[in-house]
Amino acid sequence: MVVLGEPGSGKTVMAIRFVLRALERRAPGGPVPVLFSLSGWQPHSETLDDWLVRLWAATPQALHGRVNSSQPGG
Repeated sequence: MVVLGEPGSGKTVMAIRFVLRALERRAPGGPVPVLFSLSGWQPHSETLDDWLVRLWAATPQALHGRVNSSQPGG
């Protein structure tokens, strides 16, 4: 999904709400929705797939782990 609009029109809030709602409906073990801003992507120098992989690899490893809701803090 791509969200376009004028500055201050609520794009970020709408995207965050969409991801949170998708997380609520996510089946155990199902895909996890992730929000990325395309503002740093340079399409003339890198494919979207390569950019997303590089961005995800730069994400702190603590965010890559599995969440178990039966454990405290999970």
